[in-house]
Amino acid sequence: MRCAGRSFPRVGHRSEWSSTSGTLNVIGSRKSSSAPPSRCHGRIYQAPLTTPRPPSVAFSFYAEQCRVSDAIIVATPLTARPASAHPYEPLASQTTDLRRILLHMIEETARHAGHLDAARELIDGRTGLGPR
Repeated sequence: MRCAGRSFPRVGHRSEWSSTSGTLNVIGSRKSSSAPPSRCHGRIYQAPLTTPRPPSVAFSFYAEQCRVSDAIIVATPLTARPASAHPYEPLASQTTDLRRILLHMIEETARHAGHLDAARELIDGRTGLGPR
């Protein structure tokens, strides 16, 4: 893991891993990628979480979402259309089959990993595996 050497309590603090908006953190990044969009949007706009949660809760939630996703992927052909459309354009017209959804998740995971890597580089001054 690229943030090796950081303790989990510090990794989750905004002061340690903050962006200009103050919302980027290692645990939250994985949590947002694993939750269904309706669940995320509901919490952000209607009932945001105000109580800090230990990292183990986020990791357990993420692991459970991975198990559910794996079961769906094993049981579903890549050409299968989703049971419902994404609620927002342009994603509604782009979500044509399971293959497209999986490609989107790979892109999102890579994007989040890049954001976290950039934040880590700003903190410890290292790029890649060597000094800046």
